[in-house]
Amino acid sequence: MKRHLLINWAGMNSGDDYLCEFIVSRLRAFHKVETLRMMSESPVPAVEKEILDSNWYALFTALDSFGNFARVCTELRGADRILLGGGDVLRPEFLSMLPLLLGVVLNRKISLVGVGVVAPHNFVWALIYRIALRGVDVALVRDERSMKLLRQFCSAPVRKAPDLVFAAANAVAPVVCQSRVRDSIVINLRSVSNRAYLSHLKIESLDDGLLCDALASALCASELVSTSRVILLPMVDDSAMEHGYADSESDLQILKKLRDRLPSWVTLDVMPHRPYSIQDLAAIYGAAKVVIAMRLHAVIPAIAWGVPVVALPYASKVNDLRERFPELQTIPIEDLLNGDVSRNCRTIDVASNAVSDTAIARSVGEEAERALDFVMDEAKATATNASKLLITRGVLKLAALIFVSLFVLKAGLNRTAVRRRKTLGVA
Repeated sequence: MKRHLLINWAGMNSGDDYLCEFIVSRLRAFHKVETLRMMSESPVPAVEKEILDSNWYALFTALDSFGNFARVCTELRGADRILLGGGDVLRPEFLSMLPLLLGVVLNRKISLVGVGVVAPHNFVWALIYRIALRGVDVALVRDERSMKLLRQFCSAPVRKAPDLVFAAANAVAPVVCQSRVRDSIVINLRSVSNRAYLSHLKIESLDDGLLCDALASALCASELVSTSRVILLPMVDDSAMEHGYADSESDLQILKKLRDRLPSWVTLDVMPHRPYSIQDLAAIYGAAKVVIAMRLHAVIPAIAWGVPVVALPYASKVNDLRERFPELQTIPIEDLLNGDVSRNCRTIDVASNAVSDTAIARSVGEEAERALDFVMDEAKATATNASKLLITRGVLKLAALIFVSLFVLKAGLNRTAVRRRKTLGVA
């Protein structure tokens, strides 16, 4: 019996939760995986039973103490198959690279499942990528950009397939199709204060307030608002701050700014927390006349379920959907801010009257599902000949160990600095 270890970013972001939900259900139902351990931000409510039947471990506290670090190493060493899957799980952050570097040090192979890749931003991170990704045995990526990036640093087979949330959405499509009453406008926004995602935009002045002002103007110019309730939907909620993230990481912060900019005659509901399962999201979208969304995993289910949608692309991964769905209505951030209220309003109205054919989206989900099964079948058992690796990959392992040690040292220095600030604050 193989012990599977799934590592991802789930537990804080609805999109990552849905990816985790689908991967776990597929492992259980189709691949008959019985022994499953997980590392993520926190347990995912929709799969908490499966996690509790096995074991869940916090990944993001790996460097908070020696005990947590040792537990992560023990889980990696004891796994027969390691899967790293989710959204942009490969990015220039030490907790993103840590499992991969430890895999190299501990002679464990890791399979990448449905991932997105963020490019390294300097030479040092490019070197870390090159070392860490040598421990990958097979990779499934969700877009052309990620595939090209991964092939620069990884010699393992790389396969491209649609985002796995398309497959997750297929399973609950009937919930949306059975809905008869459509009386709402569902809006999802994320903060634009993170320039890492927005550096490609040639906008001198960009902040959450400006974005909310522009969208509020476009909404109020549409007749839809006078006949619909507006639901402001976070995909990341304030629980992010409990995990040490900045306030801006919560979608609720920018959605409340939008609420304050809409007139009092607008019927408004602010969802207090993210939809924890894709079934919860289906219940909300089922009553929507139109969905206006920034986050990729808020847009994909609407496409899959034939719900009228307007995407506000903040990153290439959102814009890439136009390749498969050329009829997708979008309002680029630049256009939203340029003050052409009538054009932006018209885009929303056109989208709300569109009739979508879900057959293409359904086939895209089936393609994603087949690709996941292919990777699961192709992934080799991660038990390897350690003595051989010590000879042929000794330098690589040493380099990985050095970077892991630097990460641990940096985390220790950060903790010391935090304790010192707290002590000074008390004094």
